[in-house]
Amino acid sequence: MLITIAIIVIKTTKNKKLVEVANDKVENLDSKTEISNKELALSAFLENNEIASSDQQIIVNNAAKIGLTDIGIGDKIAIFYKNKTNNLIDHFLIDPKAQKEKTFKINMNNLSVITIKKAVDVKSRYGYIVIDSSLFEAIIGNNLPFSIIAKMEEVLGYSIDFFHLNKGDIFKVIFTEKTANNQSLGVDRIEAIQYIGKHKKVEAFAYLKDDQYVFVDEYGLDLKKYFLLSPLQYGRMTSAFNLNRLHPVTGEMKAHFGTDYAAPEGTPILAVADGEIEKYESKMETNGNYAKIRHDKTYETQYLHMSAFVQGLKVGSKSSPRTSHRFCRADWTGYWSSCLLQVLEKWGTGEPSGRKFTKWK
Repeated sequence: MLITIAIIVIKTTKNKKLVEVANDKVENLDSKTEISNKELALSAFLENNEIASSDQQIIVNNAAKIGLTDIGIGDKIAIFYKNKTNNLIDHFLIDPKAQKEKTFKINMNNLSVITIKKAVDVKSRYGYIVIDSSLFEAIIGNNLPFSIIAKMEEVLGYSIDFFHLNKGDIFKVIFTEKTANNQSLGVDRIEAIQYIGKHKKVEAFAYLKDDQYVFVDEYGLDLKKYFLLSPLQYGRMTSAFNLNRLHPVTGEMKAHFGTDYAAPEGTPILAVADGEIEKYESKMETNGNYAKIRHDKTYETQYLHMSAFVQGLKVGSKSSPRTSHRFCRADWTGYWSSCLLQVLEKWGTGEPSGRKFTKWK
């Protein structure tokens, strides 16, 4: 096993690891490596490794200053010993699964905790994706990083409704991927992407403008339009606008002035266009947690049955497709049968409209 990090290089020998530290002093240390199969508070982890209570508190306080508070499921832990027989620990290396670009080092000699940045490589990749049953399955089947889905929707979300992809639709994408120690850290950015559908073809190219990448089509025109085609990056549409729908809870025929979406717990909700929070409140007997966004003199949208509001949300807060709200905990809110988002479009008359996002311009 060869692990390369910024100030420590670990090379495998027969039963020991040769550790090169920053001052070039070389020591032979016994070690063991394990993958955490449960979540633990850092204090509990130290307790399990027989660290003295007085030292635990100092380490926990130092670790909290740099964001290390617990051990997560899947975190990789390496323990280096001065004397393994007597359990005299020299230091720990904690490699968080959720923070792949850095490692934490707990030095038992001075009880310090530091962050070690890994050497990150960026390489260009190409993906050819053909939809059979779902975009997710096509991504996994082509051995592409799952994080590319969010990047694709960020680029093409104004042009393609990702909830209505069809079998045989094709995506061709050139992107850069970050890696460390030959492990993927996720997609860095998309450089170019092409979508080919039965009735539509869209091309997008990254263009550096004012130190930020924007995406233009083959004519050099900005791809971003007024409305997103969907307010969710992940999920599925479960019920469309329908003036004669059978209510799933009451069983009565009742007009449905909106579009319902189901999505995994914690899925971000995006405002479908730039706007301002006009109202937000909780009506647990009907709409649950909901917010209303005014986009201009003609358009406003409402988002219903959310589990919670983002911290700091207030009337007058700006919202756009580049910011997100979170919804859909397991304890859904309001008079509803599952975790759903409902979005309504209102015209100048103030009446709700069933015009699909795919028709918006």
